[in-house]
Amino acid sequence: MTRRIFSCFLTLLLCSQLFAQKKLFKSDELLEVKLSFDYDALQKDRGYKPSYHDATLSYMNDGDKEEMPVRIRVRGAYRRDPATCIFPPIHMKFDKEEIPKGSIFKGQKKMKVVTHCQLESEILKEYYVYKMYNMFTELSFNVRLLKITYVDSKGNRPEETKYAFFIESTKHMAERNGGKELNEMIPLLPEEVEREQMTLTTLFNFMVANKDFRVNKSTRKNLKVITNKDLGGKPIVIPYDYDWAGIINASYLNRGRKPLSAMAYYLKQRVFNPNKICRSTEEYQATIAKFQELQPAIFDMYKNSPYLDKTSIKETLKAYKNFYKFIKSPKNIETTFVGSCPNEV
Repeated sequence: MTRRIFSCFLTLLLCSQLFAQKKLFKSDELLEVKLSFDYDALQKDRGYKPSYHDATLSYMNDGDKEEMPVRIRVRGAYRRDPATCIFPPIHMKFDKEEIPKGSIFKGQKKMKVVTHCQLESEILKEYYVYKMYNMFTELSFNVRLLKITYVDSKGNRPEETKYAFFIESTKHMAERNGGKELNEMIPLLPEEVEREQMTLTTLFNFMVANKDFRVNKSTRKNLKVITNKDLGGKPIVIPYDYDWAGIINASYLNRGRKPLSAMAYYLKQRVFNPNKICRSTEEYQATIAKFQELQPAIFDMYKNSPYLDKTSIKETLKAYKNFYKFIKSPKNIETTFVGSCPNEV
């Protein structure tokens, strides 16, 4: 009896934790916040091992102003470089004792913040790629769009307000899906992960023209892996980080080169199967059916976006129409998808 009561208690505790974690991401409403910190100190700390810096986060919650201390540090590899990003992406750490009661940040510990880098249109495009993948599967990272007013606590520069977004932590994403993250040091091959999810991940990255993802025996890039016994027990890949995708056509990727048009860059980047997976025609057709089913909802999301400018919407939908035309062709499925297998299925 005691064991049963303890089991029920653990279940209730887990449910309450998951509810708290989900609170921030259950809304698509733009979240406006102020972030005050020593601007110059953060900007100068872009080395290999950047430190955390004290900051203050403030925002409105149900009409009341909430304020709490947080800690932030620069993150990323390519985007951490000052030559790449005017303002770098950051990690934000929360102290659970400092989070106000009833706050939308209750349950949060550490999150990635994707910042404007150079152009706000690019951050919005990347945000919508995450939102699009959410349509396909719960096995994906939730995001929350922000408008951050950056305040220099030293008063050496004027305030500036830019779009950004939070990415759900890997721990919370895994718990939400009843699993846990697989240690990145454990070697893993593409054929060892759950097949349907790897197929979906590969086709989705092809859709957005992103070849910057990898899972092989020595490395994993822009893929988190979780395990869940209820989903067959095989490791499950979850993609993230789309800034190199052709659909975004980030300005900093053309550094030192003549910029290509949006469509030209999209087509140049759309390389299929960098992970050398092997699937049958039937497997690809089953996954393609999901894309075809979601096409109206995907197009409506972009058409009705209150944040993207008209040019971005037009260029994005033009690229996606190109993708949907491509996957309608049985010949393309055989030659580009099935034919990309280095061995027989």
